[in-house]
Amino acid sequence: MRRYWKERGGIILFFIMMGIVFAISFYLFALPLLAVIYPYGIAGVLGIVCLVIDYRKKKVLWKKEWEKEQEILERQQEYREQVGRFGDMMDYFTTWVHQIKTPIASMHLTLQNQDTTLSRHLLTELFYVEQYVGMVLAYLRLDSTSTDYVLRQISVDGVIKEVLRKLSRQFIEKKLSLTYEGTTFVTISDEKWLAFVIEQILTNAIKYTREGGITITVSKEGVLEICDTGIGIASEDLPRIFQKGYTGYNGRSDKKASGLGLYLTKQVCNNLKHEISVSSKVGCGTCVQIQLTRPTGRLE
Repeated sequence: MRRYWKERGGIILFFIMMGIVFAISFYLFALPLLAVIYPYGIAGVLGIVCLVIDYRKKKVLWKKEWEKEQEILERQQEYREQVGRFGDMMDYFTTWVHQIKTPIASMHLTLQNQDTTLSRHLLTELFYVEQYVGMVLAYLRLDSTSTDYVLRQISVDGVIKEVLRKLSRQFIEKKLSLTYEGTTFVTISDEKWLAFVIEQILTNAIKYTREGGITITVSKEGVLEICDTGIGIASEDLPRIFQKGYTGYNGRSDKKASGLGLYLTKQVCNNLKHEISVSSKVGCGTCVQIQLTRPTGRLE
C-alpha cells in the first residue's frame, strides 16, 4: 500500500485539492454547495472504484516484478556458485598438473638409465604424456588473469634448438631428416610461450610425416617457416584447423588427436601478436608460417 501511495499519492491529493477549491469558490460566490458536492461525490465514488481496480492491477504487476527480481537473484547466486566451482576445479587441475610432473620426471630418469627397445618405446610414450600434461597446463593458463607474458628480446635460434633437443628422440625413432641451418634473427616475444608454439607445430609435423623430413627456415623479414613432407591437410579442413576440438580427416584417422594443439597454438600467437598461417597439399606436406615480428603496443 505504501508503494502505491508513493506512485499515485500525487494524483489523489490533486483530485482532493480541486474539490476543495471548487467548494471554496462556490461558498465565496454564495452559490449552493450542493451543486458541487453531488458531482464531486459521484466523481469521488468513481475515483475510488478506479483506484481499487488500478491498485489490483498494480499489485499483480508488482508481484510479477518481484518474481522476476527473485529469478534474477537466483540466477546470480547460481552463477556465483558456478564461478566458485569452476575456480575450485581450475585450482585442482592446476595443482594436479604440477604434481603429476614429479612421477613423470622420476619415470623419465629411471628409463634413461636403460637402453632397451622397451625403454626407448616407453620414453617416447612418456614424452607424449608429458606433452599432453603441458597442453592441459597451457589451456588452464591461456585465459587466466594470472598469466604473465614476459616480453623481452630473445634469440629465435636458441628457442628452436631447445625445442629440437627435446624432440630429438622422436626424429630418430621415425627416421626423419631435419634441415635447419640456424638463424641470427632476434625478436621480441615470450620465450616459454614461443617454445610452446614451435613444439606444437613440430610435434604435429613429426606425427603426420611417415617418411622424408622437416625443414625449418627463418627469413630476414622474421618469418619462421616449418615445412614437412607429411600426409598434408585436406583443403576443406584448412579453414577450421585452429578451431577448438576440430581434428579434421587426419585427426579422425589418427584417433588420438585432441583438437587442442593447433587451437592453443593460435591463441598463444594471438596473445603474442604473432601472425600464423598454414598452407598444405594432401600427399605433399604442410607448411606453417609464423610472423615473428609483432606490432608495437601493449600486450592484451
